[in-house]
Amino acid sequence: MTNLILTTDTLHHKFFIKSISSLSKIFVIFETKKSNFKYKTKHRYKKKEFMFEKNFFFNGKIPTIKAKKFKDLNYKKSINFIKKKNFDNIFCFGVGKLNSNFLKSFKNKRILNFHGGNPLFYRGLDSILWSIYNNDFKNLYTCLHYVEERLDTGNIVFKKKIILKKGTQIHEIRAINTINTIELYKKFLKLKKIKSKKQKRLGKYYSAFPSSKINKCIKNIDNYGTK
Repeated sequence: MTNLILTTDTLHHKFFIKSISSLSKIFVIFETKKSNFKYKTKHRYKKKEFMFEKNFFFNGKIPTIKAKKFKDLNYKKSINFIKKKNFDNIFCFGVGKLNSNFLKSFKNKRILNFHGGNPLFYRGLDSILWSIYNNDFKNLYTCLHYVEERLDTGNIVFKKKIILKKGTQIHEIRAINTINTIELYKKFLKLKKIKSKKQKRLGKYYSAFPSSKINKCIKNIDNYGTK
C-alpha cells in the first residue's frame, strides 16, 4: 500500500511523517502557502511550543524530510503532478481546503483528513483551541474523516479523545494531538474493510484563533487541571 501525505513543513507534521514512514510506503507533499487574517493569530506561547516539540519529538535535532513542495495543492501544476503518482489513499494533515476541482480529479481515491477537534461541534481552523476557549473539554478529539467540498463534514472513520493530564500546558497539546494522529493512522492500516459513520450534526465553522483570546484558553486549561 502506498499513501500520499499532504501536509506542511512544521515540527509536528515532520514527526508524524517520520513515525509512519516505517508503517507503509508514503509519498509526501508539503503545501507552502501562508494564510493571512485581518487580526493577529501569533502568540508568545508558540515559541514554547516550538522548543517543546523540538525536544519532545526529536531530542533537539530536527530531521530533514524528503518531500515535494507546492504553494497550493489546488493549482493545476500540483494536481497534474499527483496524477502521475501511484497511490492508494490520500491523507491530509494541516493543509488548506481542497477545492472541487481537486476532489473531482481524484474521485476514485479515498481522501481523508486528520482533524484536531470534534467536527460535530467544531469545524474549520484551530478547533482544539476553540473547544478549550469554550471550556468544552469533552469535545477535545482527534478525528479521521473523509474529505468533502464542505470543510470537515465527511463521514468519520475514527475519533480519539485528547486527554489532558493535570499540569498539561497549552504548548504541549498539539503534540498530544499529533500522537493521536499516528495512532489513528496505524489503526487505519490494520483495517480489512473501511467503515465510516455519517456525521449526526453539522458543527459550527470557526476561523483562525485570535491571539487576543489565548490567555482565556490558558486560564481554562489551568482550571481544568485542578478539577
